[in-house]
Amino acid sequence: MKLSAYTLNFYRRLYHWVFPEIIHRSTEINEILQQLYPKVDWRKVRFCKGLPWFLSPRSASAIVMPGTWNISDINVYFIKYQPENPRGLSTIVHEGFHVLQYSDMGKGIGLMRRFLVHYLADYFELLFKNVRKKGWATANWLAYHEHPMEKPAYGQDFNFYGFCKRQSIQSMVNNIPKQLTYQHCGYTFRLTFFLLPAFLITLIFAIVKPFIELLFLLTAFPVWILGKTLQMIGL
Repeated sequence: MKLSAYTLNFYRRLYHWVFPEIIHRSTEINEILQQLYPKVDWRKVRFCKGLPWFLSPRSASAIVMPGTWNISDINVYFIKYQPENPRGLSTIVHEGFHVLQYSDMGKGIGLMRRFLVHYLADYFELLFKNVRKKGWATANWLAYHEHPMEKPAYGQDFNFYGFCKRQSIQSMVNNIPKQLTYQHCGYTFRLTFFLLPAFLITLIFAIVKPFIELLFLLTAFPVWILGKTLQMIGL
C-alpha cells in the first residue's frame, strides 16, 4: 500500500470514529417507517454505521441521538444494520419509536433536547429506587427495561417482529396493521427531583461534545492534507 493511501485510510478511520458513515435507507425502509410513524419528518433522520465515539459496543446495539450541530436533526446509530432479517428490522422499528419520542418532545440546540433530560431523569429515578435493595447490576437492568420510554419501544419492537417475521420487506410496505401505527409516543411528563441532575448533565455534555468533536476535526484535517499531498507527488 502506498504511503498516501495508508495516510488517507488513517484519516478516514479517524474521521468516521467521530462522525460515523451514513447508511442510505432503501425506499422500502423509508415507506415502512413513514407508515409506522407518520408524524416524523424522516428527511431529518440519518442512519449511521457504528455507535457514537463516546459509547462502547457493549453499551448498546443501537442508539438514537440528536445531531450536535443543529436544532432538529436526529441520528440513529447501529452497530449492525440488518434490514434484511426480521430481528434487524424490528430493531430499526424500535429505534424509530425513539425518533418519534424525540419528535414529540420538541426541538433543542444540539444535544440539549427534552427527550434526553427526561430519559436521564427517569433512568436515575429507577436506579435510585432499586440500587440499595437489589444492587447495582440489577438496578441498572431495571432502570433500562422498566424505563417508561423503553417499555413502549420494546412493545412496538415485539409486535412488529411478530408481524414481519414471515414476510418480505416488499410485502410489508402496503400491509402495515393499524395497531402498529403511532401518531404520538404517549409519554407523560412528570416533575421530579431527578430532572435537575439530568438537566445539568445534559447541558454539560451539550456544551462539551461540540468542542471535543471540533478538536478531532482539527486533528484529522492535517492528516487529510498530508495524504492528498503524498498522493499528488505519487508516494
